[in-house]
Amino acid sequence: MTEESINQKLNQTTSTGTPELSLARITWPILVEMLLHLLMGNLDILMLSHYSERAVASVGIANQLLQFFIMLFGFVAAGTTIVVSQDLGGGQRQKAVQAACTAAAMNSVLGLGISLALGGGAAFFLTLLGTPDEMMGEAGTYLRIVGSFLFLEAVMLTGSAVLRSYGLTREVMWISIGMNAVHVLGNALVLYGPFGLPQLGLEGVAWSTVVSRLLAMTAILYLAKRTLRPRLKPASFFREAGACARRLLRIGIPSTIEYMAYYVSQLIITSFIVSIGIAALTTRVYADSVLGIVSLLATSIAVGTQIIVSRLVGGRRMAEAEDECRRSIRWSMGLCAAAAAGAAFAAEPLLGLFTEDLAVIREGTRVLWLMLLFQPAHSLCMIYQHVLKAAGDPAYPAKLGVLFMIGIRVPVSWLCITVFDLGIIGVYAAFILDEWTRALLMRRRWAAGRWRTGSGEREAVTTAAVS
Repeated sequence: MTEESINQKLNQTTSTGTPELSLARITWPILVEMLLHLLMGNLDILMLSHYSERAVASVGIANQLLQFFIMLFGFVAAGTTIVVSQDLGGGQRQKAVQAACTAAAMNSVLGLGISLALGGGAAFFLTLLGTPDEMMGEAGTYLRIVGSFLFLEAVMLTGSAVLRSYGLTREVMWISIGMNAVHVLGNALVLYGPFGLPQLGLEGVAWSTVVSRLLAMTAILYLAKRTLRPRLKPASFFREAGACARRLLRIGIPSTIEYMAYYVSQLIITSFIVSIGIAALTTRVYADSVLGIVSLLATSIAVGTQIIVSRLVGGRRMAEAEDECRRSIRWSMGLCAAAAAGAAFAAEPLLGLFTEDLAVIREGTRVLWLMLLFQPAHSLCMIYQHVLKAAGDPAYPAKLGVLFMIGIRVPVSWLCITVFDLGIIGVYAAFILDEWTRALLMRRRWAAGRWRTGSGEREAVTTAAVS
């Protein structure tokens, strides 16, 4: 994409409404990118399993730590898309560039600090997780190499968030495709040693990860450099960095707390399921593998809606923001319900791809049919969660998330398992109750219109007055 075409695209989206930022045009690249990430993760495990089962376990342990630290980068990245989109929607390109640069600086510093800690203390962190001695060598090597360059992921996350705010979701998708292609090719070279090349094993896989991320980060920075206009002077950057950082964290911190509540609730509920037996745990893993693809559809629509609504709120076009929300809800609930129905009708052959255990297939089929109640609620919940954040009201969905995921999902799951003896079906019944309750409460919050006078609108008004 040339600089002229980038500027033309930006001018269209900031001056004539949202024709370039239509939901379908924004969403499908996000969906492809998420699907690719999911599939590549499974392919990674498959390729490693051909090399060594212990290598799979070692990477699994190391990735638990890496995913936790990547989650910390979400403090900043979660707010970047919204803040930059609001500024662009309000015609404040200088402030949008300021927000993008501040976010990049914050995550770069955080990423470098974490990289140094993991590079020098890989063994310490693995010991904290109780890693078996026989796995410390391979897990330590992988964590040390990938962790030392984790700042690449920090910069990539921020850069991708910025580019999506500018409507360049398709470009981010192609970069992601390229990164994963390089990674898979690198894995094949180091694991299988074609053409007489040495087999480098897990160490080679780690370097394949680093190289693919380095190339992707370079591409993202190149595109960002050509996209961000006007140029930001150093004096202006340092003068506004503090205020801009507070805007980013005001959205990022609640979002991260909400995600951590989800993560903790899942760990606790998994411990309940383990008490039932291995078959129940296996059923959940296989059912979630199918449902995860359907849920990605809801997530991608919600993220696309968030970008558009952030633009509209930034431009103080509140009625259009409400229209966009209603339109997204119709599409998301309809498509996800249809996808869930398809998964339910095809439950037996789908689950049969994972296992031949008839008991697991039978119970998994019941779970997939329950998803006809879950997916519409999940779609509704995701849309309202993202639009409230986009409108400058991030604390409310975060509070609900913490309260209901810990206060409803966990205790109701426990009751269904231990008191009512409903097994894995009871767990998903608790999920349905949680999703519908939160969705309806957030719908009421959105309909009340408090977000119209919230920080998102005040920010747009303030910046417009300054200009």
